[in-house]
Amino acid sequence: MKEEFLEYIRQVSRNRKVGIWGTGKKSGEAVKAAENAGIEINAFIDNDESRWQSLFNNKLVLSPAEISKEWYILIGVGYCPHIISQLSDMGFVEGEDFIAVLEEGFYTALHKHKDAPKVPEVTTEVLRNITSEIIRRIPYEYIAWFDEEKFDEFEEKFDVSILYNKKYSRRYRRKLMEHFFAYQFIKQMNWSEQDIFVDMAGGSSPFAKYLREQEHIRAYSLDICESRYHYLDYYIQGNGAHTVFQDGSVTAVSIQSSFEAFSGDLDMKIVKEIARILKSGGKAFICPLYLHEKQLSMVSPSCYGMGLADENSLEVIRTDCRDALPMSRYYSVEGLEERLLGRAKQWGLVYKIYILPDDIVEKDEFVYLKYILELQKE
Repeated sequence: MKEEFLEYIRQVSRNRKVGIWGTGKKSGEAVKAAENAGIEINAFIDNDESRWQSLFNNKLVLSPAEISKEWYILIGVGYCPHIISQLSDMGFVEGEDFIAVLEEGFYTALHKHKDAPKVPEVTTEVLRNITSEIIRRIPYEYIAWFDEEKFDEFEEKFDVSILYNKKYSRRYRRKLMEHFFAYQFIKQMNWSEQDIFVDMAGGSSPFAKYLREQEHIRAYSLDICESRYHYLDYYIQGNGAHTVFQDGSVTAVSIQSSFEAFSGDLDMKIVKEIARILKSGGKAFICPLYLHEKQLSMVSPSCYGMGLADENSLEVIRTDCRDALPMSRYYSVEGLEERLLGRAKQWGLVYKIYILPDDIVEKDEFVYLKYILELQKE
């Protein structure tokens, strides 16, 4: 690490107890950084209860409940938005009270572009304006059938904790909600043994596995990266813009929490591919559909100004995913029509937007689930 970064760590942690959060493989890099900065490590912190009060690197492992603002925390985990959220919920401030010590490049880029615009918050008023614009321009339907008891039943059966920790992830409920709505839409369709469902950009989500085991639906998951379920032949590693499915062979497709990350023209290519593989009457659900008052290209700090932003969009810096998500897109309603919906119609798809009731919408600054896009093959 550069001396400037080490000096920064020395200054912010001065006169405080220092703890390293994490006891995994990456924690050794955090230990080395602390040693290079000449900082004494007082303890380790971990969410794993089985490690509490044990020794790690000859230091005691504490539970998160045992630390206070007298501590300065060096996060020694490679990808740590959930830990940052947890510390923030505990009243710790990034930089002032903790730092992800392995992310030198992230902090360097953030400082370099400190004057660049950040992602604007999505407020209730913003959502109200977006909804008014949808009503004015696009076919829509309000969802009035959400049932908390059915949601609880779904949670009991569908284990999303593989991806999101319920106790520590502030976005756990929203992630589960995305799958719940996709599940409800799928359940409303008529299914035979021959019908095919595709969880596109499914990654390591257990959704396809769940549909196979619980609903006996012939479900597949497709992702450009290898899934943790790669040993199952229905988890396919491949490009969503060029799938292995035959023309008109698929009954339904869903995309949960990933469509916004299809950079370049990949969003258009995937919608065109969906139009190819859907059978007549087949449907695709994009959940959530992220909208804002302006067309936004949100980039990680190190990607700012690198040409990843869409033309005619406002390029803003996004920090919640650190440097793990180079670009993500929020459509304006007008931009959605021009970029996607007009083309979808040419490819034989009709569309509408589902609007969720305000009382079940959970907002986390600019992250939310309010709108779902349905595409249906004519």
